[in-house]
Amino acid sequence: MPLFRLASAGCGHCKNLAPTYEELGKVYDKVSDVVIANVDADAHRALGGKYGVSGFPTIKFFPRGSTTAEEYAARAAWRTPDRCPHT
Repeated sequence: MPLFRLASAGCGHCKNLAPTYEELGKVYDKVSDVVIANVDADAHRALGGKYGVSGFPTIKFFPRGSTTAEEYAARAAWRTPDRCPHT
């Protein structure tokens, strides 16, 4: 299951999430069917466009056996205009 985070260097929320996301990568480092990836959304704008990124950070995952990315569901719960002005 690939899980990737699209982040922008200038995004405070992205910077706050970075240590936790890096720790997640360490936890799953030895699990062969799990890939944890960071994507620099500024350098890879086309990828952000492909997956409909409209705010940062955005976390997408590919369910087992799927080639279609889904947005990590918990993100919708905390990313509201009053809590994340980058939406």
